[in-house]
Amino acid sequence: MNGVTVPTLHGFRVSFLVATGAMAIGLLAAVFLPRARPPGRPRHRTGGEEHAKPEPPGLG
Repeated sequence: MNGVTVPTLHGFRVSFLVATGAMAIGLLAAVFLPRARPPGRPRHRTGGEEHAKPEPPGLG
């Protein structure tokens, strides 16, 4: 019967390092992806208009 060739320890280490590198590149790429926004929400805020204090009456 023919046996199955078993990879060496060096082969396992190399494949593990390749997989670890691919995972690290994937994580770095995911960090720079834009976040999902709920529909209807503006892309950028223009300077805090929502939180601006109202002007007192008679000064405007």
